[in-house]
Amino acid sequence: KELLPQYLRFIRGIIDSEDLPLNVSREILQQNKILANIKSASTKKILSEIENLSKDEEKYKTFHNEFGKLLKEGLYSDYENKDKLLNLCRFTTTKGEFISLGTYKQRAKDENIYYIIGSDLELLKNSPLLEKYIKDDIEVLLLNDEVDSFIMPSLGEFEGLKFKDIAMEENKDEISKEIADEYKDFLDKTKGILEGKIKDIRLSTRLDKSPSCVISEGSNPMMEQLMRQMGQAVKEESPIFEINPNHVIIKKLKDLKDDEKLKDLIFILFDSAKLLEKGSINDANGFSQRINKLIMMSV
Repeated sequence: KELLPQYLRFIRGIIDSEDLPLNVSREILQQNKILANIKSASTKKILSEIENLSKDEEKYKTFHNEFGKLLKEGLYSDYENKDKLLNLCRFTTTKGEFISLGTYKQRAKDENIYYIIGSDLELLKNSPLLEKYIKDDIEVLLLNDEVDSFIMPSLGEFEGLKFKDIAMEENKDEISKEIADEYKDFLDKTKGILEGKIKDIRLSTRLDKSPSCVISEGSNPMMEQLMRQMGQAVKEESPIFEINPNHVIIKKLKDLKDDEKLKDLIFILFDSAKLLEKGSINDANGFSQRINKLIMMSV
């Protein structure tokens, strides 16, 4: 443990040195400058060998599938070798698998590296939050490793590109006053229906094909899941509910006069958005009853 950082714990070997003191306690070894130099040099040598291995894509895929998560751990703890580790990491993105940040940079549309974090890769691939980016041909990293929640907020940048969580990005385009006025009453009514379940409601410019989405500002679904697995109580934050004023469903709901039917459909819309974000909802029974009620009305 004193010879290599924790994230390289998969390495096995022997280091021979004539400079190390013999018959001393672990505490003395931990404070030994020679040992610190050996640790630094050994880490750099191992990362250099891994970099050489990365030149053979097929072999490196095998290696990375096994140890890639451990290299990510190093991003959080080994600031000295952060740049080397970033170059060694590979990611699934909206444009493919096993993508390096160097490749991402070559295709970047602006000065940012966009990413989204979640516990399930398939949910991430189908997230409504991606729609605007895919439409604009902007690549997004899809991060579903447990360590991602810890390391991504601390990375800062890579070769001049800043890391940005798309879930924390606000609507870039402004809603016109005309549309805002048109939907004001509908937003107020929807907010009343979902009172206690949402923090706020707003019109969205980030959505393209989806009618709605939920934004969990200040919280992270994966971090919450990890805390629950550790037995810690997690207070669920109410999300922001965003609706797409250009979607046909939202347009029809706005003009719906049947309040009872509107309430059911708003809840279905909200729960569907939560399903796409987390893969689960709190009131599955209520969701099922509303779906069944809707089916009965349609047959």
